[in-house]
Amino acid sequence: MAVKIPAAANRVFQEFRTDFLKSSQEAETFWREYAMEVPSRSRSTMHAWLANQATVREWKGPRQAKSMSGRTWEVVNRKWELTYEFERDQLDDDLEGLVVSSVMEARNSGQKFARHEDKLVADTLELGISTNCWDGQFFFDTDHPVDIDGVVSGTFDNDLALALTHANFQTAVEKMMRFKNEDGSPKVMPGGLMLMVPPELELTGKQIVEIDLLTPGAAYGLFGTAGVSKNPLIGKARLFMNPYLTDSARWYLMATGGMIKPLMLQRRRPLETSEEGEDSTLYFEEEKFRIGGSARYAASYTLPELAITSKP
Repeated sequence: MAVKIPAAANRVFQEFRTDFLKSSQEAETFWREYAMEVPSRSRSTMHAWLANQATVREWKGPRQAKSMSGRTWEVVNRKWELTYEFERDQLDDDLEGLVVSSVMEARNSGQKFARHEDKLVADTLELGISTNCWDGQFFFDTDHPVDIDGVVSGTFDNDLALALTHANFQTAVEKMMRFKNEDGSPKVMPGGLMLMVPPELELTGKQIVEIDLLTPGAAYGLFGTAGVSKNPLIGKARLFMNPYLTDSARWYLMATGGMIKPLMLQRRRPLETSEEGEDSTLYFEEEKFRIGGSARYAASYTLPELAITSKP
């Protein structure tokens, strides 16, 4: 005759799946502020970017077709898990209800997967200074090719060495607005800019894009300028403080207003739960219970022209 685990604990285990998934869905995340979610249907996904795109021209005579140069970028999915283990004796002897409380806490920890997605995308962003993107360069680099096929010459730089100041922020904005496509048109259009900072630079960021008035001499290093003036940079970008950023001096300017965002979260399999209860081999052999969740996803980059990083 099988001996049942305490009724309270049994009820908690039975409700694990529902509460675990619910806590994940209800957790507030912010990676979608600067990354796009894309589906995946296999071990990895090949993302295609078009180079040498055709331009609008006056139609005189026959059409002039321009062949597309398709470039691909493979993103390999990764598997993630979170598992809790409890011994039957712990549950039997849990006179104070502490173990049951721990099980209840575990069943609401689906939010940890949501937090992990935030951290994974932020980690991927920071690794952009040393990780290749689709054009074979580091995502943040000083010499990205304007045209990877070499039909049009020129490079662009999205890795700066400037501290976060009013003047340097404006320099980064101007540089991003000057990024060109192969046909000479702007890669990034005005609007939808984000200034992302670590906690240590949040106040500086507020002074640059959110505070209405400033003293030009202090903000721009001007001399002979007294009193306060309207801040010309207010609203130029939306400030976003990312607590997962680890470099206290590095800041980012991103174009997040378009269909494509600078980073991606590629999702192969959504969060699922698993339980090994009284009918499991684990319980028969060791009188232990396990509950947990798993998912498959990966974070990567899209187009380097959509982001600039800077650190003095």
